Amino acid sequence: MKKIIRNILIVLCIITMFGYFIFTLCYFHRIDDDNICNDVKICIKDSSVLKFINEQNINNILKKEKLSPIGSQMGKIDLTKIETAIERHPVVKNAECYRTANKCVCIDVYQRNPIFRVLSGKNNFYIDNDHEEMPIPQNFAADVPIVTGYINKTFVKNELYDFITYINDDDFWDAQIEQINIVPNNEIELVPRVGNYTIKLGSLDKFEEKLENMELFYEKGLNKVGWNKYKIINLKYKNQIVCTKY
Repeated sequence: MKKIIRNILIVLCIITMFGYFIFTLCYFHRIDDDNICNDVKICIKDSSVLKFINEQNINNILKKEKLSPIGSQMGKIDLTKIETAIERHPVVKNAECYRTANKCVCIDVYQRNPIFRVLSGKNNFYIDNDHEEMPIPQNFAADVPIVTGYINKTFVKNELYDFITYINDDDFWDAQIEQINIVPNNEIELVPRVGNYTIKLGSLDKFEEKLENMELFYEKGLNKVGWNKYKIINLKYKNQIVCTKY
């Protein structure tokens, strides 16, 4: 009998403690919701590399959309609405908004990441790492390869994207190539950063093999005869490098 009574008391004690915990959690949550927001902290997560947008730009968006949380009750701040307004900016990839215990709203902003820039005729835009077009902001220019010539957007966003990603990920070619020109039939010409010559790559079929041959030619050819001896280096033909002198 004593054992049964003891077990009942233990159960009642656990229920009481659990109920107190729930009450305390709800009570302090209500107090937090009633608090007035007195600060907004904006963090541009990738600002060390990209500078398309800054804290003032975000504050201007909040002001324009009448979404500044300062002075509002914490529980009445629409975090999703703030995120949506910021994400409408063409250089923003996504925004994350959350409240903290010290009456502050934090906003983390991630910018879109350009892979290369298309600059040809009326075409002037970046292609970002989601294969999508991105407008050119006036306040900052990303250090990415430039694409010129005959622009077929389907080709640019797919085959050319894969090629440029390969170039960017390769330390040697990333340091070498400054501009990529598209000629008719989607053939490629490369303009290097050093030297006054053009590399005719041709189609992107087996471009890895062509670039390997060219890298070998750099090591055993151009370094010996000089970087300005040729005006055209042609890689279009299988297992051949055809050079045209000045």
